[in-house]
Amino acid sequence: MKQVLVYGDAFVDYVADDATNRTFTTHVGGTTVNVAVGVSRLGVPASYITVIGDDDTSSDVRKKIDEEGVDLTFTKRVPEKRVSGVVIHLTEGFERIFHSYIDETPDIQVEPEDLPEEAFDRASIFHFASGTMFHPTALQTTRKAVTMAKQRGLYLSFDANIRLKRWKSETDCRETIGSFLSVVDLVKVTEEELFFLTGAGTVEEGIGRLSAHAIQFCS
Repeated sequence: MKQVLVYGDAFVDYVADDATNRTFTTHVGGTTVNVAVGVSRLGVPASYITVIGDDDTSSDVRKKIDEEGVDLTFTKRVPEKRVSGVVIHLTEGFERIFHSYIDETPDIQVEPEDLPEEAFDRASIFHFASGTMFHPTALQTTRKAVTMAKQRGLYLSFDANIRLKRWKSETDCRETIGSFLSVVDLVKVTEEELFFLTGAGTVEEGIGRLSAHAIQFCS
């Protein structure tokens, strides 16, 4: 069976225990990790490309992803890398607020030349997200990965996953994410992200504007 190949950034989520936002429980997360794990739980082979370190947190993250059956053969290991973190607050209604990010080693990324041909040869689907695109190296790597996937006829799945606190500006975020819309087969957006990317005032109008990119599915 062909695999689902996922590229992205592993995270440690520090999730508030309640709306006081004073105590937190940690979880291995990140939107691309969640997809890789979810696919594996459905019994479909999943492989994850990321970069990870050698410290205790990195080892724990790697262990938990591996225990979920996700193939980490193509994960890059750099001893100095530290796993990114996100502090998540809760409102009284238990809505999530992505309060702040922890990124001690932002310049240690998967480089374009790190992308293995074999990983793409084994895949039928390539999934990625915008989470690392604010960094120029990660953006280059993403563009090369998309090219490699397209050359092999892979189905391209893209999660907009907009986190403005990580970008220099709204314009940079919008234009970068928008540049991928014409090459993917499926895009996942929230209602808020749909409005942000298209400038539309209604869901129907936003979907209509996305249709100009010939995207097969929008969820």
